[in-house]
Amino acid sequence: MTQLVWPNGTTEEPTRSDGYGPRETSQEVWKEVPGYGGSYEGSDLGRVRSVDRLTTRSDGVTRLMRGRVLKDAKCSQSGHRSVSLMDEVGSARSFRVHTLVLMAFVGARPDGMEACHFDDDPSNNILTNLRWGTRSINTKDRVRNGTHQMSNRTHCPHGHAYVAWNLERSTLRAGRRRCLGCTRARSWARKRGLAFCVEKANEYYERERLKYSFEQSKPLVLAGGLSAARGDAR
Repeated sequence: MTQLVWPNGTTEEPTRSDGYGPRETSQEVWKEVPGYGGSYEGSDLGRVRSVDRLTTRSDGVTRLMRGRVLKDAKCSQSGHRSVSLMDEVGSARSFRVHTLVLMAFVGARPDGMEACHFDDDPSNNILTNLRWGTRSINTKDRVRNGTHQMSNRTHCPHGHAYVAWNLERSTLRAGRRRCLGCTRARSWARKRGLAFCVEKANEYYERERLKYSFEQSKPLVLAGGLSAARGDAR
């Protein structure tokens, strides 16, 4: 089972009360960005800076380059922030800020993982909002924060409502939604070597709706042998 790497060193997903989210502090912590010989640092507030360093020009003249906080730019489509770093031979390379912050404070990107924003805001690169995680975890963040395109859909492609009684239990536990009526219709067709039939899916959907309605109308047995409709039990 893949474990997430959080900046606080634990494998448990923190909550807002644990400090994961925007915070105010007067002390900004800086750490070296690996791979650039100490020329750049990332901060826990999501900034990147160059440090004072000596450089030698092509004519052999050595001069002192003063460090500065780099100005980040917005990626046109994704909304992530990026900066350009210069290596010792003068070649520039663009990096996303969240990647540099994680490299500086957590370490190199583990195989099969990517940078995840806890609040799903690509411009919020403070350390406590970032961690390395799988693509699946990143998608679940988007679903939890309501930014995933599928999370706002109320019906399946065949018009069946995404309501509790029409959701497949196994996929629901995995953090996904799948229409129960369509799933049962696909299973029915597969066992008979047939193509998926929308009419059959509608039939299964209607069965589940009626079953749910019947369950809701069944009387509840209360203390003392009394009974009441489910909607009247408070």
